[in-house]
Amino acid sequence: MAQLGGQLMRTHKLFLFFICIALAGCDSGAVWRSGNYEISWIDTPDLHLDYRLDGDTSIGRVDEPIFAVGENAEFIVVECHPKWPLEKDYYYIIKSEDDPRNAYEAVRGPFSEEQFKKLKASEGLPDFSQRFYY
Repeated sequence: MAQLGGQLMRTHKLFLFFICIALAGCDSGAVWRSGNYEISWIDTPDLHLDYRLDGDTSIGRVDEPIFAVGENAEFIVVECHPKWPLEKDYYYIIKSEDDPRNAYEAVRGPFSEEQFKKLKASEGLPDFSQRFYY
């Protein structure tokens, strides 16, 4: 009988351990929003761009760590640092072509800084209006 009590106590402690882990859960937040787009983080300081479908559901657009964003009526631009401080990548999203059913159809990139500067001039891409430091 004592052996059964000890086994129940171990099972009870294990159950409480898993409950604590579940309650700790995920931590997240958004640092920039525009329409259905948001730059947010989940459990890490790395920021990424998502297309929000509703309050709980979103579809990824740019998963690399984002350091800057800008937008105009047609485009969203982001500067990423996938291998900080050695490398920068640039992306832009064509808002009118973005369709939640085709997650990356409207996403263009990655581009080097030189390529992005040329595209910015030829396509009328916006300046970066907000920088993120982490």
